[in-house]
Amino acid sequence: MKGKLLCLVLVLVLIVPGLCFSAIVSNFDDGTLDGWTKSGDGSITNPGSGGNPGGFLQATDPATGPNTWGIAPSKFLGDWSQYDNTGFISFDMIVLSGGSPTTEKPNVYISGPGGSASTFANTKVSSTWKTFVFPIIESNWEIKSGSWDNLLTNVTMLKIDLEQIQGKEVTGIDNVTLSQVPIPPSLLLLSSALISLLGFRKKYNFS
Repeated sequence: MKGKLLCLVLVLVLIVPGLCFSAIVSNFDDGTLDGWTKSGDGSITNPGSGGNPGGFLQATDPATGPNTWGIAPSKFLGDWSQYDNTGFISFDMIVLSGGSPTTEKPNVYISGPGGSASTFANTKVSSTWKTFVFPIIESNWEIKSGSWDNLLTNVTMLKIDLEQIQGKEVTGIDNVTLSQVPIPPSLLLLSSALISLLGFRKKYNFS
């Protein structure tokens, strides 16, 4: 049993960090917005708790004008060619108040000198945290202008539609990730837990 546990820990410690090596993440756990800004009529804040877990980006929509979008900071931008056909954008999203989503679904938009494109999730947001994953594959996106290859060479804007209801609402996003392999936070937590367990067994010489 001890040998099997050690093997699992080695897999998680050696392989998982390699898979996550190229990941760019905003988890908002430091209580800030991590450089995220917004467009539209709403406002964005970080409550510091209530996320998935920890802090998160909370958007309040007064329903008085254009849709509120969350605009990613510069660390998410640049040459995305390495992510073509192997990459993902993912985030957790929730509707905190305002009723049930109607026809809207999470929407991601990217643009740059070479063009622009958008993609929608297949399912709606709910009143509990839900993870959405958007593969960076041309067939999954609607090309608005330019070409896919030219767009990916220099992405200068990544934004997420924060509105999911026709009317006033409060929504949230967390764990926004740009990665070649989307690693669930639960797997990373499992890795840490197994490392701690292995150390505990060694300290007290359990068989």
